[in-house]
Amino acid sequence: MKKSKKIRDERIEKASNKLSAYMYIYMLITLMVLFAIKLVKGISPERYIIEILCFTISCIYMIISLSKYSIKLFTKYDDELKEIKTKILSKCGMICFWIIILGEFVLLFPGYLQTIDILFYALIWGIPALCITFYSIKHGLLIWGGTKRKASGKNDLAIRTSIGAIFYGILMGDQNSTALEHSMLVVSYG
Repeated sequence: MKKSKKIRDERIEKASNKLSAYMYIYMLITLMVLFAIKLVKGISPERYIIEILCFTISCIYMIISLSKYSIKLFTKYDDELKEIKTKILSKCGMICFWIIILGEFVLLFPGYLQTIDILFYALIWGIPALCITFYSIKHGLLIWGGTKRKASGKNDLAIRTSIGAIFYGILMGDQNSTALEHSMLVVSYG
């Protein structure tokens, strides 16, 4: 496995962590609302297992990480401890994000989720993903770091796009053309 030679800019990392921490709070609140609605309607537990996993795993990670640094969640600290707290909340956001994505994928095929569930989950993870993407582009957080890295970054993007298109074609069963043709079009025009 290749090690990333990407140089981490401290300002970029701080801005990214801060935005991800806010998105975690958004995801947590929307998951709580969705969970409450599902409980009130008496929906089967298979349809709200993702919410339970997000709450428990991200909160356990947060409690362990905050206690490791002896940080209380709602107390003001110096800048260094605020950065650590923001970084922890950012990682909690990523934990929730991936639990929702993988949970949707796993529960979709056995038929546990309905279309409305998938739509709500897509909104829960999609809005933060779009906000982070737009913010990153607007504020220049997606920096290549040189022409050599830019070229290797484009090659990595082409490979990942091709792999994603192949999986999409396999899962969705596109009959008219192959997924690889779609990925080559995306790569050649992108």
